[in-house]
Amino acid sequence: MPSETSVQRGSTARALDQPVPLGFLATVFVANFLALLNLSMVVIAMMPIDWALGAPEHLTLQLPCALFGAMVCAAPVAPFLLRRWGTRRLLLAAVTGLAVASALAALSTNIWQLTMVLFLSGLASAPVASATLVGVDTHMPGANRGIGMAVWGAGIYASGLMGPLMAGYLLDTYGWRTVFLVPLPITLITALLISRYLRQAPVRPVSGDLATLVLAPLTIMFLVGTCSLGRSLGWSQSYVPYATLTGLLIVAPLYAMRYRHTPAPTLDLGCLRDHNVSLALLLVFFANLVGTGLFQVEFLGRYSHLSDHVLGLRTSIGTFGLLAGMALAAYLCHAGRAGFALLVAIVLSVISKVGFLLYDSHTGAIAAIWPVVVGGVSFGLITASLATLAYETVSLQRAADVATLFVLATFLGACLGTGVLDEVILGFTTLDVSEGMSYAAAKEAAFKAEFWVELGVTLLLLLPAVSLANGARRRTA
Repeated sequence: MPSETSVQRGSTARALDQPVPLGFLATVFVANFLALLNLSMVVIAMMPIDWALGAPEHLTLQLPCALFGAMVCAAPVAPFLLRRWGTRRLLLAAVTGLAVASALAALSTNIWQLTMVLFLSGLASAPVASATLVGVDTHMPGANRGIGMAVWGAGIYASGLMGPLMAGYLLDTYGWRTVFLVPLPITLITALLISRYLRQAPVRPVSGDLATLVLAPLTIMFLVGTCSLGRSLGWSQSYVPYATLTGLLIVAPLYAMRYRHTPAPTLDLGCLRDHNVSLALLLVFFANLVGTGLFQVEFLGRYSHLSDHVLGLRTSIGTFGLLAGMALAAYLCHAGRAGFALLVAIVLSVISKVGFLLYDSHTGAIAAIWPVVVGGVSFGLITASLATLAYETVSLQRAADVATLFVLATFLGACLGTGVLDEVILGFTTLDVSEGMSYAAAKEAAFKAEFWVELGVTLLLLLPAVSLANGARRRTA
């Protein structure tokens, strides 16, 4: 009778003998690449689009903010749709939505049309990463799963590498509308690959709850709208920010009451009682709040002589730094030093924020690039180390809830940071103008003040980071 060890070896050998499904891997890579392509290009294109459409400068950040806001609004609903529709149907629906949104974006004639279209694009792209991740788990069992996970991550980061480069070249050569034409052929290729290589797994009817599927997205939407539209439309010039604030004050308590009376909510917030999880989510939220890099791109686009192509190259090199940070975090976490990786990440983030303070109208390419590289390494370390530390004390039953909350903290931090820090710039600009400074000089000084705020918030993150690192060290001991 064969021993248990021989049976395990035989199972491993059969798993290793399984052919790698190259068509499926191509589908995962292209789908993830497509999902974040618009976001990676809009970060570079927002300034030229603003000038081409004649939009006021305070509306510039509405474009990336619309994508961030849509992704965070869709995050609570995405797991339910995945269970209800299955991977194949959900991905086909998402790709169709991305194709329609990209075509409409290229035809937009004003900044508000484009903002609404990009919000729809964000809603369509939100479930793609989670759907392809489930697809990897379904289609690539055994030893091949590691290959699938590597390709899954490569598709996401490839958009961060290639999107800014393509956007910079297209902006300098053909104009901003061509930026939104790029995803159209990719959506067709992706749809064909999904139809050919993804099998539709049987789905069981699942029921959702009102709190997670309706009230939670509405609460997030009103919160995001209040923070972004208050700055864009002006609290003293429009009633819309007050309407979104009123909606937030009504819907948020309704969500809290409904959640308390839901026996098994689709998104269970009980994992927040875990000290590690709550601290990790706090760090993820504030790291993204001051880590989007949008204000640095806007500053360089307004006041430096750097071309769009150089700005795109800068962002792509920063993504290489992010990959290097994740590789370093993988090594340190494997060695049981996730807490040390987190502290190194905060220190590197402080260094990058100091580098941003050195930006001025004479900043050259090297001086513009090195802070974003250091910041990219820091962000990679933060992301991987926090995920490792959070899951150390979480049960398997709560893993999906923690993953959804990480997505929420990431995009909500980025979206609210865009609106709140833009209010900081407005406040400093108004103050300096009232003291007799010219508007142009006051605006440039306000950007520097915002960079100081980012540095201050990053320094404060050392406190929860030290607490998390000490907890990890005690568990290891």
